[in-house]
Amino acid sequence: MKLTIFHPYMYGKGGGERHASKVAHHLAEKHDVTVYGLWGGEGIGVPEWWAGLRVKKAWEHIKFPVLRRTINGFITMFKDPPSDDCDLFIGFGPHGAILAGRMSDKVPTIGYFFHPWYVHYNRDIDRESSVASKLIFRQSPLYSLFKRIDRDKIKRIRVIGVNSPHIEKMIVEYYGREPHVMMPGIDNKPPANKMRPFSSFEDYIFIPTRLIYHKNIHTAVKVLYILHSKYKKDAKLVISGSINHRPYWRQIQNMIKLLGLENDVRYLGFIPERMIWLLYRNAICHWFTPYQEDFGLTPIESMSQETPVIASNDGGARYTVIDEETGFLIDPNNAYTFAEKTAILLDQPEDKNKMSQKGRGHVLKHFTWKRHFEEWDKLCC
Repeated sequence: MKLTIFHPYMYGKGGGERHASKVAHHLAEKHDVTVYGLWGGEGIGVPEWWAGLRVKKAWEHIKFPVLRRTINGFITMFKDPPSDDCDLFIGFGPHGAILAGRMSDKVPTIGYFFHPWYVHYNRDIDRESSVASKLIFRQSPLYSLFKRIDRDKIKRIRVIGVNSPHIEKMIVEYYGREPHVMMPGIDNKPPANKMRPFSSFEDYIFIPTRLIYHKNIHTAVKVLYILHSKYKKDAKLVISGSINHRPYWRQIQNMIKLLGLENDVRYLGFIPERMIWLLYRNAICHWFTPYQEDFGLTPIESMSQETPVIASNDGGARYTVIDEETGFLIDPNNAYTFAEKTAILLDQPEDKNKMSQKGRGHVLKHFTWKRHFEEWDKLCC
Protein backbone atom coordinates (compact mmCIF):
# COMPACT_ATOMS: atom_id res chain seq x y z
CA MET A 1 0.00 0.00 0.00
CA LYS A 2 1.26 3.52 -0.86
CA LEU A 3 1.27 5.82 2.15
CA THR A 4 1.90 9.55 2.21
CA ILE A 5 2.89 10.99 5.61
CA PHE A 6 2.98 14.74 6.20
CA HIS A 7 4.78 16.25 9.19
CA PRO A 8 4.94 20.06 9.21
CA TYR A 9 7.66 20.55 11.83
CA MET A 10 10.59 18.52 10.52
CA TYR A 11 12.96 21.36 11.40
CA GLY A 12 12.08 20.65 15.04
CA LYS A 13 13.95 18.58 17.63
CA GLY A 14 11.13 17.68 20.02
CA GLY A 15 9.19 14.63 21.09
CA GLY A 16 6.57 15.14 18.37
CA GLU A 17 9.18 14.91 15.63
CA ARG A 18 10.82 11.86 17.21
CA HIS A 19 7.43 10.18 17.64
CA ALA A 20 6.39 10.79 14.00
CA SER A 21 9.70 9.47 12.69
CA LYS A 22 9.29 6.27 14.75
CA VAL A 23 5.83 5.70 13.26
CA ALA A 24 7.11 6.41 9.73
CA HIS A 25 9.95 3.89 10.10
CA HIS A 26 7.54 1.23 11.35
CA LEU A 27 5.03 1.76 8.54
CA ALA A 28 7.85 1.75 5.97
CA GLU A 29 8.65 -1.85 6.96
CA LYS A 30 5.28 -2.95 5.52
CA HIS A 31 4.24 -0.25 3.06
CA ASP A 32 5.58 2.06 0.36
CA VAL A 33 5.99 5.25 2.44
CA THR A 34 6.86 8.78 1.35
CA VAL A 35 7.31 11.41 4.06
CA TYR A 36 6.68 15.05 3.19
CA GLY A 37 7.77 17.73 5.60
CA LEU A 38 8.55 21.39 6.06
CA TRP A 39 11.88 22.91 6.92
CA GLY A 40 13.75 26.06 6.04
CA GLY A 41 17.35 26.90 5.31
CA GLU A 42 18.50 25.34 8.58
CA GLY A 43 17.54 21.90 7.26
CA ILE A 44 15.87 18.99 9.00
CA GLY A 45 16.16 19.28 12.79
CA VAL A 46 17.55 15.81 13.55
CA PRO A 47 18.44 14.09 10.23
CA GLU A 48 19.22 10.73 11.85
CA TRP A 49 15.61 10.38 13.02
CA TRP A 50 14.45 10.39 9.39
CA ALA A 51 17.45 8.58 7.85
CA GLY A 52 16.52 5.63 5.62
CA LEU A 53 13.09 7.02 4.76
CA ARG A 54 12.01 8.57 1.46
CA VAL A 55 11.75 12.20 2.58
CA LYS A 56 10.69 15.17 0.44
CA LYS A 57 10.18 18.85 1.19
CA ALA A 58 6.53 19.76 0.67
CA TRP A 59 7.36 23.45 0.34
CA GLU A 60 9.71 25.94 1.99
CA HIS A 61 9.01 26.65 5.65
CA ILE A 62 9.48 30.40 5.90
CA LYS A 63 11.58 31.54 8.85
CA PHE A 64 9.57 34.52 10.09
CA PRO A 65 11.17 36.57 12.90
CA VAL A 66 8.12 35.97 15.12
CA LEU A 67 5.27 33.44 15.21
CA ARG A 68 7.08 31.17 12.76
CA ARG A 69 5.14 27.98 13.36
CA THR A 70 1.80 29.78 13.57
CA ILE A 71 2.11 31.82 10.37
CA ASN A 72 3.31 28.77 8.44
CA GLY A 73 0.29 26.96 9.89
CA PHE A 74 -2.00 29.54 8.33
CA ILE A 75 -0.21 29.08 4.99
CA THR A 76 -0.84 25.33 5.29
CA MET A 77 -4.59 25.95 5.57
CA PHE A 78 -4.63 27.12 1.95
CA LYS A 79 -2.04 24.75 0.48
CA ASP A 80 -2.87 21.69 -1.61
CA PRO A 81 -1.57 18.37 -0.23
CA PRO A 82 1.87 17.49 -1.63
CA SER A 83 0.61 14.25 -3.23
CA ASP A 84 -2.72 12.51 -3.75
CA ASP A 85 -1.10 9.53 -5.49
CA CYS A 86 -1.48 7.28 -2.46
CA ASP A 87 -3.79 4.76 -0.84
CA LEU A 88 -3.70 6.52 2.54
CA PHE A 89 -2.71 10.02 3.70
CA ILE A 90 -1.53 10.59 7.30
CA GLY A 91 -1.15 14.09 8.68
CA PHE A 92 0.69 14.66 11.97
CA GLY A 93 -0.06 17.58 14.28
CA PRO A 94 -2.85 20.14 13.90
CA HIS A 95 -1.40 21.50 10.64
CA GLY A 96 -0.91 18.02 9.20
CA ALA A 97 -4.51 17.21 10.12
CA ILE A 98 -5.74 20.30 8.24
CA LEU A 99 -3.89 19.11 5.15
CA ALA A 100 -5.47 15.67 5.54
CA GLY A 101 -8.82 17.46 5.51
CA ARG A 102 -7.93 19.03 2.15
CA MET A 103 -7.36 15.65 0.48
CA SER A 104 -9.65 14.30 -2.20
CA ASP A 105 -12.60 12.26 -0.91
CA LYS A 106 -11.19 9.31 -2.87
CA VAL A 107 -8.16 9.02 -0.55
CA PRO A 108 -8.67 7.71 3.04
CA THR A 109 -7.10 10.00 5.64
CA ILE A 110 -5.81 9.87 9.21
CA GLY A 111 -5.14 12.97 11.29
CA TYR A 112 -2.99 12.35 14.37
CA PHE A 113 -3.12 15.15 16.94
CA PHE A 114 -0.42 15.91 19.46
CA HIS A 115 -2.77 18.74 20.44
CA PRO A 116 -5.38 20.97 18.78
CA TRP A 117 -4.21 24.17 17.16
CA TYR A 118 -3.98 26.27 20.30
CA VAL A 119 -4.13 29.64 18.56
CA HIS A 120 -7.78 28.81 17.81
CA TYR A 121 -8.67 27.27 21.13
CA ASN A 122 -8.24 27.97 24.80
CA ARG A 123 -4.61 27.79 25.84
CA ASP A 124 -3.56 31.41 26.11
CA ILE A 125 -0.26 30.39 27.65
CA ASP A 126 1.12 29.60 24.16
CA ARG A 127 0.10 32.95 22.70
CA GLU A 128 2.64 35.71 22.49
CA SER A 129 1.81 39.13 23.89
CA SER A 130 3.14 40.92 20.81
CA VAL A 131 1.07 43.31 18.68
CA ALA A 132 1.26 40.81 15.79
CA SER A 133 -0.21 38.06 17.96
CA LYS A 134 -3.04 40.26 19.17
CA LEU A 135 -3.92 41.39 15.65
CA ILE A 136 -3.98 37.84 14.26
CA PHE A 137 -5.55 35.87 17.09
CA ARG A 138 -7.59 38.16 19.28
CA GLN A 139 -9.58 40.20 16.75
CA SER A 140 -12.83 38.41 16.01
CA PRO A 141 -13.12 38.59 12.16
CA LEU A 142 -9.92 36.68 11.39
CA TYR A 143 -10.25 34.49 14.44
CA SER A 144 -13.75 33.31 13.46
CA LEU A 145 -12.78 32.72 9.82
CA PHE A 146 -9.71 30.60 10.54
CA LYS A 147 -11.50 28.64 13.24
CA ARG A 148 -14.32 27.83 10.81
CA ILE A 149 -11.85 26.65 8.16
CA ASP A 150 -10.04 24.51 10.72
CA ARG A 151 -13.24 22.81 11.89
CA ASP A 152 -14.48 22.23 8.34
CA LYS A 153 -11.24 20.48 7.36
CA ILE A 154 -11.08 18.33 10.50
CA LYS A 155 -14.63 17.11 9.89
CA ARG A 156 -13.50 15.64 6.54
CA ILE A 157 -10.80 13.39 8.02
CA ARG A 158 -11.74 9.71 8.03
CA VAL A 159 -10.01 8.76 11.30
CA ILE A 160 -8.58 10.92 14.08
CA GLY A 161 -5.91 9.66 16.45
CA VAL A 162 -4.59 11.39 19.58
CA ASN A 163 -1.64 10.83 21.87
CA SER A 164 -3.42 10.93 25.26
CA PRO A 165 -6.80 11.01 27.00
CA HIS A 166 -5.99 14.65 27.83
CA ILE A 167 -6.08 15.54 24.10
CA GLU A 168 -9.00 13.20 23.47
CA LYS A 169 -11.20 15.43 25.65
CA MET A 170 -10.16 18.51 23.69
CA ILE A 171 -10.89 16.92 20.31
CA VAL A 172 -14.35 15.88 21.49
CA GLU A 173 -15.01 19.38 22.82
CA TYR A 174 -13.64 21.38 19.87
CA TYR A 175 -14.56 19.17 16.91
CA GLY A 176 -17.28 16.81 18.13
CA ARG A 177 -15.19 13.82 16.97
CA GLU A 178 -14.40 10.65 18.92
CA PRO A 179 -10.69 9.96 18.37
CA HIS A 180 -8.61 6.83 18.83
CA VAL A 181 -6.29 7.23 21.83
CA MET A 182 -2.87 5.91 20.79
CA MET A 183 -0.30 6.78 23.44
CA PRO A 184 3.39 6.66 22.38
CA GLY A 185 5.94 4.40 23.99
CA ILE A 186 9.58 3.56 24.52
CA ASP A 187 11.89 0.85 23.22
CA ASN A 188 12.02 -2.19 25.48
CA LYS A 189 15.72 -1.94 26.30
CA PRO A 190 17.60 -2.68 29.53
CA PRO A 191 18.34 0.38 31.70
CA ALA A 192 21.58 2.22 31.04
CA ASN A 193 24.62 1.61 33.26
CA LYS A 194 24.76 3.01 36.77
CA MET A 195 27.68 5.40 36.93
CA ARG A 196 28.65 8.97 37.82
CA PRO A 197 28.18 11.05 34.62
CA PHE A 198 29.78 14.21 36.06
CA SER A 199 33.12 14.26 37.86
CA SER A 200 32.38 17.48 39.77
CA PHE A 201 29.08 16.42 41.36
CA GLU A 202 26.96 13.35 42.07
CA ASP A 203 23.34 14.23 42.90
CA TYR A 204 21.37 15.91 40.12
CA ILE A 205 17.88 16.27 38.71
CA PHE A 206 17.50 15.83 34.95
CA ILE A 207 15.19 17.76 32.61
CA PRO A 208 15.39 17.05 28.86
CA THR A 209 13.09 19.57 27.20
CA ARG A 210 12.53 22.27 24.63
CA LEU A 211 13.20 25.67 26.14
CA ILE A 212 9.93 27.52 25.68
CA TYR A 213 7.60 29.18 28.18
CA HIS A 214 4.97 26.47 28.65
CA LYS A 215 7.68 23.99 29.67
CA ASN A 216 7.82 26.01 32.91
CA ILE A 217 11.56 25.83 33.56
CA HIS A 218 11.25 28.95 35.73
CA THR A 219 9.46 26.85 38.33
CA ALA A 220 12.23 24.23 38.14
CA VAL A 221 14.79 26.93 38.98
CA LYS A 222 12.67 27.99 41.97
CA VAL A 223 12.50 24.37 43.12
CA LEU A 224 16.28 24.07 43.03
CA TYR A 225 16.64 27.24 45.11
CA ILE A 226 14.19 25.91 47.72
CA LEU A 227 15.92 22.52 47.74
CA HIS A 228 19.19 24.29 48.62
CA SER A 229 17.90 26.95 51.01
CA LYS A 230 15.21 25.06 52.93
CA TYR A 231 16.24 21.40 52.68
CA LYS A 232 20.04 21.96 52.52
CA LYS A 233 20.45 19.51 49.63
CA ASP A 234 23.46 20.05 47.41
CA ALA A 235 21.82 18.77 44.23
CA LYS A 236 22.36 20.19 40.74
CA LEU A 237 19.93 20.75 37.87
CA VAL A 238 20.94 19.35 34.47
CA ILE A 239 18.96 20.58 31.45
CA SER A 240 19.26 19.40 27.85
CA GLY A 241 17.38 20.16 24.63
CA SER A 242 16.92 22.82 21.99
CA ILE A 243 16.23 26.50 22.67
CA ASN A 244 12.91 27.28 20.98
CA HIS A 245 12.44 30.73 22.49
CA ARG A 246 15.65 32.65 23.17
CA PRO A 247 14.02 35.54 25.10
CA TYR A 248 12.60 32.99 27.55
CA TRP A 249 15.98 31.28 27.92
CA ARG A 250 17.59 34.66 28.66
CA GLN A 251 14.99 35.21 31.39
CA ILE A 252 15.88 31.81 32.87
CA GLN A 253 19.59 32.67 32.80
CA ASN A 254 18.91 35.96 34.58
CA MET A 255 16.83 34.16 37.18
CA ILE A 256 19.64 31.66 37.79
CA LYS A 257 22.09 34.53 38.39
CA LEU A 258 19.73 36.43 40.69
CA LEU A 259 19.26 33.33 42.86
CA GLY A 260 22.99 32.60 42.96
CA LEU A 261 22.65 29.25 41.17
CA GLU A 262 25.22 29.77 38.40
CA ASN A 263 27.28 26.81 39.62
CA ASP A 264 24.25 24.61 40.22
CA VAL A 265 22.52 24.59 36.81
CA ARG A 266 24.17 22.97 33.82
CA TYR A 267 22.73 23.35 30.31
CA LEU A 268 24.05 20.73 27.87
CA GLY A 269 22.28 21.76 24.67
CA PHE A 270 20.93 19.12 22.30
CA ILE A 271 22.64 15.82 23.13
CA PRO A 272 22.68 12.29 21.61
CA GLU A 273 19.98 9.86 22.67
CA ARG A 274 22.42 7.45 24.34
CA MET A 275 23.55 10.29 26.63
CA ILE A 276 19.93 11.09 27.51
CA TRP A 277 19.33 7.51 28.70
CA LEU A 278 22.50 7.62 30.78
CA LEU A 279 21.46 10.89 32.42
CA TYR A 280 17.97 9.60 33.21
CA ARG A 281 19.39 6.43 34.72
CA ASN A 282 21.74 8.16 37.15
CA ALA A 283 19.55 11.09 38.21
CA ILE A 284 17.79 11.46 41.55
CA CYS A 285 14.61 12.05 39.57
CA HIS A 286 13.17 13.75 36.52
CA TRP A 287 11.24 16.99 37.03
CA PHE A 288 8.43 17.30 34.50
CA THR A 289 7.10 20.83 34.99
CA PRO A 290 5.09 21.88 31.87
CA TYR A 291 1.73 23.56 31.82
CA GLN A 292 -0.96 21.57 29.98
CA GLU A 293 1.48 19.23 28.20
CA ASP A 294 -0.34 17.08 25.65
CA PHE A 295 1.41 13.78 26.53
CA GLY A 296 5.08 14.06 27.43
CA LEU A 297 7.52 11.33 26.42
CA THR A 298 10.06 12.19 29.09
CA PRO A 299 8.16 10.80 32.11
CA ILE A 300 7.85 7.34 30.53
CA GLU A 301 11.46 7.50 29.36
CA SER A 302 12.60 8.33 32.88
CA MET A 303 10.52 5.56 34.46
CA SER A 304 11.88 3.07 31.91
CA GLN A 305 15.35 3.87 33.30
CA GLU A 306 14.15 3.19 36.86
CA THR A 307 14.19 6.87 37.77
CA PRO A 308 11.14 8.38 39.52
CA VAL A 309 9.27 11.35 38.08
CA ILE A 310 7.97 14.41 39.89
CA ALA A 311 5.46 15.71 37.39
CA SER A 312 2.95 18.45 36.70
CA ASN A 313 -0.61 17.24 37.22
CA ASP A 314 -1.75 19.65 34.52
CA GLY A 315 -1.81 17.54 31.37
CA GLY A 316 -0.68 14.22 29.93
CA ALA A 317 1.44 13.06 32.88
CA ARG A 318 -1.78 12.35 34.79
CA TYR A 319 -2.17 9.33 32.50
CA THR A 320 1.41 8.05 32.69
CA VAL A 321 2.66 8.70 36.23
CA ILE A 322 0.94 6.90 39.14
CA ASP A 323 0.96 9.31 42.07
CA GLU A 324 2.88 8.03 45.14
CA GLU A 325 3.80 4.80 43.27
CA THR A 326 5.95 5.62 40.22
CA GLY A 327 6.43 9.28 41.11
CA PHE A 328 4.50 12.28 42.34
CA LEU A 329 1.89 14.48 40.64
CA ILE A 330 1.98 18.12 41.73
CA ASP A 331 0.52 21.47 40.74
CA PRO A 332 3.04 22.91 38.22
CA ASN A 333 3.29 26.19 40.14
CA ASN A 334 3.92 24.56 43.52
CA ALA A 335 7.69 24.79 43.76
CA TYR A 336 7.69 24.03 47.49
CA THR A 337 6.02 20.63 47.04
CA PHE A 338 8.35 19.76 44.14
CA ALA A 339 11.28 20.48 46.49
CA GLU A 340 9.71 18.55 49.38
CA LYS A 341 9.19 15.41 47.25
CA THR A 342 12.73 15.64 45.87
CA ALA A 343 14.12 15.81 49.40
CA ILE A 344 12.12 12.68 50.30
CA LEU A 345 13.72 10.78 47.41
CA LEU A 346 17.16 11.88 48.62
CA ASP A 347 16.49 10.99 52.26
CA GLN A 348 14.71 7.66 51.68
CA PRO A 349 16.72 5.65 49.13
CA GLU A 350 14.84 2.40 49.85
CA ASP A 351 11.49 4.00 49.03
CA LYS A 352 13.05 5.59 45.96
CA ASN A 353 14.24 2.17 44.77
CA LYS A 354 10.75 0.68 45.21
CA MET A 355 9.27 3.54 43.22
CA SER A 356 11.92 3.05 40.53
CA GLN A 357 11.08 -0.64 40.09
CA LYS A 358 7.35 0.04 39.93
CA GLY A 359 7.93 2.75 37.33
CA ARG A 360 9.81 0.51 34.93
CA GLY A 361 7.24 -2.27 35.28
CA HIS A 362 4.42 0.19 34.64
CA VAL A 363 6.04 1.51 31.45
CA LEU A 364 6.88 -1.93 30.04
CA LYS A 365 3.29 -3.03 30.58
CA HIS A 366 1.52 0.01 29.13
CA PHE A 367 3.89 2.20 27.09
CA THR A 368 5.99 0.43 24.46
CA TRP A 369 6.48 1.26 20.80
CA LYS A 370 5.37 -2.28 19.97
CA ARG A 371 2.00 -1.64 21.55
CA HIS A 372 1.73 1.76 19.82
CA PHE A 373 2.65 0.36 16.40
CA GLU A 374 -0.03 -2.33 16.71
CA GLU A 375 -2.60 0.46 16.98
CA TRP A 376 -1.25 2.06 13.81
CA ASP A 377 -1.40 -1.26 11.97
CA LYS A 378 -5.08 -1.56 12.84
CA LEU A 379 -5.83 1.90 11.46
CA CYS A 380 -3.82 1.38 8.27
CA CYS A 381 -5.18 -2.01 7.27
